[in-house]
Amino acid sequence: MKKIYKVITSAILATAMIATSFILDMPGTNVYAQQTTGNAPYINSWLVSGPFESPVVDKIYECEVGKIVNYAPLASEITASSSTLAVNPVSYLVDGSTIKQWVTENDPSPWVNLKWNEPIDINEVKIAQWGDSRHVNNWYHLTFTLQDGSKVESGKINSTSSSPSEPTVYSTTSVLKNVVEMKVEID
Repeated sequence: MKKIYKVITSAILATAMIATSFILDMPGTNVYAQQTTGNAPYINSWLVSGPFESPVVDKIYECEVGKIVNYAPLASEITASSSTLAVNPVSYLVDGSTIKQWVTENDPSPWVNLKWNEPIDINEVKIAQWGDSRHVNNWYHLTFTLQDGSKVESGKINSTSSSPSEPTVYSTTSVLKNVVEMKVEID
């Protein structure tokens, strides 16, 4: 009997709150949601807050979400197995434009290598294809070289899209720290 009373009371209170907001024409409240990644139990879920600049949970758990940084254009050296056309150099891979492209044809094992003077931390790599349907990559293999000389390999990453607006995304299980070099091998 007590349980039924609690359910009925909760339903009446919820209905009263909703009805009051419609009757009084309460102004809309913005609600922001943010998804974060990580391996803590509460992460990989949506963090929701009220009308604030950043999620309240960030402040509670001291887990401010950092800005997304594209480290590719900051590479000090970019090399490739080959470049078929002089008008499509390997530097086009990191210029931020998906209109321009790096072209290598008749290369049995194409690859590109990026090196950084200072170590960087990586948790995600996005690879966009040109999207002309003539050049379709089936898979990628990433090798990260860390500052201490050790290597971390991604294994085979199947291409998920041939559209430049929907890149293939490789996410690491945890942040790779002190990366000084990344090699991308292409099918």
